[in-house]
Amino acid sequence: MEYSRFLQYPSLDVGAVIKYFMTHHGTSGKELAAKCGLPPQRISDFTNNRRRITAEISFAFENAFNIEHRGYFYLIQSNHDIYLADKKKRDAQTPDLNRISKHVFWDSNLTRVDWQQNRSHIIQRTFEYGDEQTIKEIIRFYGKKQVTEALSKITETRLADRRTLNAAKYL
Repeated sequence: MEYSRFLQYPSLDVGAVIKYFMTHHGTSGKELAAKCGLPPQRISDFTNNRRRITAEISFAFENAFNIEHRGYFYLIQSNHDIYLADKKKRDAQTPDLNRISKHVFWDSNLTRVDWQQNRSHIIQRTFEYGDEQTIKEIIRFYGKKQVTEALSKITETRLADRRTLNAAKYL
């Protein structure tokens, strides 16, 4: 079996990968604990991500599952840690999605929007279709200066009256 494929999915936590191998090998938690020389509760802690994998524990799991890749589970955990840190950073760079009306971005998955790269389009659409709460959240997120600058660069005349009215009202 090609085990390295799980290294390609950093969103997978180490507990899920251990559970997969237990199922694939038909190994129970008690059996895995015996093979690794650990108490059964410890296996439960690892599969439920209540404990972190050490290099030594990774080696024990690799031996139990006949995986030749040294540090495999440790790498899975590290990849997931990096994924979570990156996600936390990205989440901090998004507006409060609970304050954004879904109808304004009806054609977009708001959790996947690149809020920086698509700033001009987001500001334009918000000032054309947004309600007060959405407009205020976009102004809070980008700041008045960036919003004013983005609005001033829009050359499209369609819905210009609505944009201008909302800009006058909220900026």
